[in-house]
Amino acid sequence: MNRNVWTLILVSAMFGLAFGIYELALPLYLKSQGISMLHMGVIFAVPAVCTFVIRIGFGSLSDFFSRKPFYTGSLVLTTLACALTPLNAIVWMQVVIKCIHQGALELRKTLHAVLLYETAESEFIDNIGKTTGVEFL
Repeated sequence: MNRNVWTLILVSAMFGLAFGIYELALPLYLKSQGISMLHMGVIFAVPAVCTFVIRIGFGSLSDFFSRKPFYTGSLVLTTLACALTPLNAIVWMQVVIKCIHQGALELRKTLHAVLLYETAESEFIDNIGKTTGVEFL
């Protein structure tokens, strides 16, 4: 197994842990800040549309440019969004932060599989199983 695959396995493990904590803690945090269920619905619904645009747009751009900068950028943006979440309890800011988080998250998922395939086409099934399993755990 080459270095790229090991890097993707490590990223999957760290990402799975961070994603699990974030998605579990966000509604609890929003509730503790007095944000209503209606506003929470907006905070979770609007990013779905943003994700659609981000995933297709940046996924297409990665076809023309290198995939690694987009993959790395998605990790950086996800980290930044996680760090900014508790700093602002204004609904519109939470919508923006969640759009960045969710869009970057889905872009990473898109590029993850493509990077694994391009790294080792013959071992793709084995490698995608390993990284998905590690992320799930």
